[in-house]
Amino acid sequence: MDIEPFIEYRKYLHQNPELSNDEKETSKYIQQQLKEICPSVEIHQVAENGVLAIFKGEKIGNHVMYRCELDALPIDEQNTFKHKSKKKGVAHKCGHDGHMAIMLAFASYIAQNKLKKGMVSLLFQPSEENGEGAKRVIEDKEFKKYCTPDYVFALHNVPGYEESAVVIKSGTFTPSVISAKIKLIGKTAHAAEPENGINSVYAIAELIKRIKSLEVNDADSLKIITPIFVKVGSESYGVAAGNGEIGLTFRTSTNTMMEKLKENFLNVLMEEVQQHKLSYEIEWLQEFQSVENDNRAIDLIQKAAIDAQLSSVIKEKPFKWGEDFGLFTQKFSGAMFALGAGKDSPALHNPDYDFPDALISSGSKMFIKILEQLQ
Repeated sequence: MDIEPFIEYRKYLHQNPELSNDEKETSKYIQQQLKEICPSVEIHQVAENGVLAIFKGEKIGNHVMYRCELDALPIDEQNTFKHKSKKKGVAHKCGHDGHMAIMLAFASYIAQNKLKKGMVSLLFQPSEENGEGAKRVIEDKEFKKYCTPDYVFALHNVPGYEESAVVIKSGTFTPSVISAKIKLIGKTAHAAEPENGINSVYAIAELIKRIKSLEVNDADSLKIITPIFVKVGSESYGVAAGNGEIGLTFRTSTNTMMEKLKENFLNVLMEEVQQHKLSYEIEWLQEFQSVENDNRAIDLIQKAAIDAQLSSVIKEKPFKWGEDFGLFTQKFSGAMFALGAGKDSPALHNPDYDFPDALISSGSKMFIKILEQLQ
């Protein structure tokens, strides 16, 4: 397969990134390319900006869904190459442009090599970065009507590994992740008379210290609470702070562990609020279920890596980043694997990161070799 056209697709997508919930032009572009690649492909709009492309075989067989992401990140690109982002403050810094190019290359293969049996659904999913997209897709009427797969697969590029190495992890692939925005409601006072106010600073300081006691990061389990931001007071030196706000992100190995960690944290929060005579409001947001890889799907991935003549790495511990593909693995048998983006590649979400075009070939080969085993 000639990969050059898909490299050009990738560069176009890189130049024209769109944030979560706003991938309208990206969606149109993907649909246009799919229709050119395979005029007979069945296309459905799902979850507003999502695209579901369906290929049908002549005989009854497995229904396999492959998923990639549409959205970019609110990051200013620092690269100076010709295909740099045209949008200030928005860039593809997680490699979703490359994931879409892989899927288009895979679609081209299916168009040229008709399915013997079964169905293949290619899902171009919106809003992965904010954790909303998978849930909206699964709840979408069109998706429910046309897509009840026997297997689901996805990949993600990962810097720090040899380029195109297939990184495989049985069981939990990525953790359960959720964020919280906590508003502590106090009362300002004259800075000379702080005893007449209720200052949230002290509660925030104690809270940050105490959350360390809730954390575990060893070979068997992961429980991390990361402070993201703190807002309190103002540069009015005559006024003691009143209200405060703190943002935290929680990560655990499993969804069950997450519920326990949240419970323990809320107990600590309640103690500090009562101790400092505050009231509070909490908002839970950007939830990612853990990706749980099915053993049968892992076997298919391992065999695909061998057939594609790609090196593989067996990972012992889950990655620490969140992935909303976890909702699909909660509902369907499937798995996610990683493709090495190069040992010296800038990290994901860094302003100088760029997806390696060589992965378009290796990624599409992996999808093809998985499919061949199910034909």
